[in-house]
Amino acid sequence: MQEDRERRVRLVDLTDRIAKLVITFGGIFIILSVIGIIVFIGAGAFPLIYKAKAFKSQQIAFTQSDDETVLLVGQDELREVGYLINKAGRIEFFALHAHPYKKTGESLISLKMKGLDEGERLTASSQSILGDVVGLGTSNGKVIILTIEFTAHFEDTKRTIIPRLEELEPVVIDEEERPIRRLSIQKDDENNVGVVAQVEERGIFFFKVSPEEIDEPDVKNLAERLNADITALTINEELSDVVAAVGNRTLEYFDVSDPDAIEKVQRLRTTEDKISSMGFLIGGESLVVGTKSGRVSVYFKVRQDSGQWKYTRVREFAPHSASVIKVAASPRNKGFLTADASGRVKLHYSTTGKTLFDVEVQKGPVVALNFAPRADGCLSAGEDGSVKEFSLQNRHPEATLKSLFGRVWYEGYTKPQFVWQSTGMTEAFESKLSLIPLIFGTFKGSFYAMIFSVPLAIMAALYLSQLAPIRLRNTIKPMVELMAAMPSVLVGFLAGLWLAPLVDRNLASALLTIPIIPIMVILSASLWLLLVPLKLREQSRGGVELLTLLGMVVVAGIIAFWVGKPLENALFGGDLKQWLFEVWGTRYDPRNCLVVGFALGFAVIPIIFTIAEDAMSNVPASMVSASLALGASRWQTAWNVVLPAAAPGLFAAVMLGLGRAVGETMIVLMATGNTPILDMSIFNGMRTMSACIAVEIPEAPRGETLYRILFLTGFLLFCFTFVINTAAEMIGRHLRKKYGRF
Repeated sequence: MQEDRERRVRLVDLTDRIAKLVITFGGIFIILSVIGIIVFIGAGAFPLIYKAKAFKSQQIAFTQSDDETVLLVGQDELREVGYLINKAGRIEFFALHAHPYKKTGESLISLKMKGLDEGERLTASSQSILGDVVGLGTSNGKVIILTIEFTAHFEDTKRTIIPRLEELEPVVIDEEERPIRRLSIQKDDENNVGVVAQVEERGIFFFKVSPEEIDEPDVKNLAERLNADITALTINEELSDVVAAVGNRTLEYFDVSDPDAIEKVQRLRTTEDKISSMGFLIGGESLVVGTKSGRVSVYFKVRQDSGQWKYTRVREFAPHSASVIKVAASPRNKGFLTADASGRVKLHYSTTGKTLFDVEVQKGPVVALNFAPRADGCLSAGEDGSVKEFSLQNRHPEATLKSLFGRVWYEGYTKPQFVWQSTGMTEAFESKLSLIPLIFGTFKGSFYAMIFSVPLAIMAALYLSQLAPIRLRNTIKPMVELMAAMPSVLVGFLAGLWLAPLVDRNLASALLTIPIIPIMVILSASLWLLLVPLKLREQSRGGVELLTLLGMVVVAGIIAFWVGKPLENALFGGDLKQWLFEVWGTRYDPRNCLVVGFALGFAVIPIIFTIAEDAMSNVPASMVSASLALGASRWQTAWNVVLPAAAPGLFAAVMLGLGRAVGETMIVLMATGNTPILDMSIFNGMRTMSACIAVEIPEAPRGETLYRILFLTGFLLFCFTFVINTAAEMIGRHLRKKYGRF
């Protein structure tokens, strides 16, 4: 017997040890799993803080005479082949550092332009943002247009990049054969090429070349519209805007979208000193302006009170120490390079207003500057004929603290705003990645859901735990808890396809139920107390009052839907939605926060109800008995004793419900318009952080800025829920200490 007893004790002890180890291991595993998830999400967002940098610079020296000064440089998409064009009209193709078979700087092809006459020289140059079209001005008043393409040729396993050059017939700009002083060229989406050229101080000409036309282009003279010397000149990518800097501080904007009806739209007196260089960014909206003193600014058109669009100075960047002489726009985003007379190049990003880096590329003035087609490198040329190549690493220029959490003035907007619009149709799209609308939408939806769910859940829990018969409580509580098992996608499906159209068709009736139902419930309860004798109430079977209240809720709903339409016709002209727009300026979205409040609140109620009911049921019976013994009614006891004593549990229930609402995905995704707007109106939708992740992560390019920002959004969502749960625990602990003496 003693041995059996000792054996059982040892077995129990061993079982306890094993259980302790399993529980400890499980707890540690869960903690490590949570930490691992946090680290993984944080690692996905961490590259957003990487700074831009330049590296792998290569110096390529070319011998030249005074007539062979470099005018323009460019490169292919893979950065294997570069080219330069000098004043003598020679085009030199050479190997860059990425070329697999040639040494850096080794000559590949050397060509002489056909359109130059004997003794004629090139005096001005320009290239499109994509670099595939080049414009060259001559000393005899002509403009030569080149198209440069690079194709990959494969022979066995060897790949060779082959340049293809097409030279169009020269266009005579000036019959007096005066030299072209400045030139700007761009190509639009339909392959039309626009050219604006300057002859002498005030002569300015514009023409457009279409691929379908075979006739000589119609050259338009804009000189009579200017009243001062030109210091810079440019045309946008849409071939609609020509901007000339005249005098010291004035910008002249011409609308050339219709060559037969050219109009000077704006004469802007700026705060700049003498403007020395200009260039449009990709998309043709933002205009970069550089000055003699080194200032760099961005202008774009803003709608005025009169309805006109006029150029406005929007932001300024870190200045150069010398005159800004070259501007090169990125072919991929809103970044751009500026070069000065001292040989330094700066990289800026227009949307964020940040200057990302500053490097010295030449010992003297930069006479030519090119941004690589993939925005991952740069070529520059100096007066001595040297060409400098360097690579850029600038993966996430759109993501800064200001662009993510501050107001940003975007192209086409009248003022700085919080905007989320991550993708567009073209490379010219300006990414708008403010997280404020997502954070706002998350808490907006949660707010309306909590307004609906908290009173119902807590009052239901109070009734079942303190007032309802045990048999009724044992029936209703499992039914409410089963609501938590309903898939959220099903709730969202019903809210989006059934509830939203129902509310849309009967908006006045739906709004009328909000005041009518509480009024009818209070009225029915008062009548129950006044009209039904106490003895009869005490003899009635449990739950009769609840069924009476439910019946009155149904009656209230019927009354609201019966009265809603006549009331809408009488007070709102038969269309409440139109009245809201005309009187309050509120637009009605069929999938709005009213629908979300019901749907998301329905999903949150079981959590709040269950925890609140348990908290109130666990209030010591001695406290309830003492209150009843002192003459308090059951309702007074429930309200004045049970609710305060259960306050820690009630607060925990509400905070857990809030955490559930904040993290909900499918309901808010299906029941709202999913529009990231900052508007507390109950008639508008919103976009939450979780819904944004669900919608955009499948199409976000891996490793790109949007991909990283979605990871950051997930990390912030975790932080919010962590803070909410931590606050719930801390305040709950304080409340437990406060009411623990009871």
